[in-house]
Amino acid sequence: MNDEDADLVIDILFSADGGCPYCAASLLRKFIDHYPRYEQQIHDKFIDKFKDCDWYDVDKIWNETDC
Repeated sequence: MNDEDADLVIDILFSADGGCPYCAASLLRKFIDHYPRYEQQIHDKFIDKFKDCDWYDVDKIWNETDC
């Protein structure tokens, strides 16, 4: 996957369920599993987009509750 395609896919994943941070975090983690080189970019964008959320807290919440 090239960087341009990755940016498009990442933007789509961020829009999951209307931009829900819990849904986005779950999908983004799956993307990172396959493309770990984008982890820092995704993390930075996630923090910027969801300033009130901490990446690991959102991931923990996703695992504990339904969206």
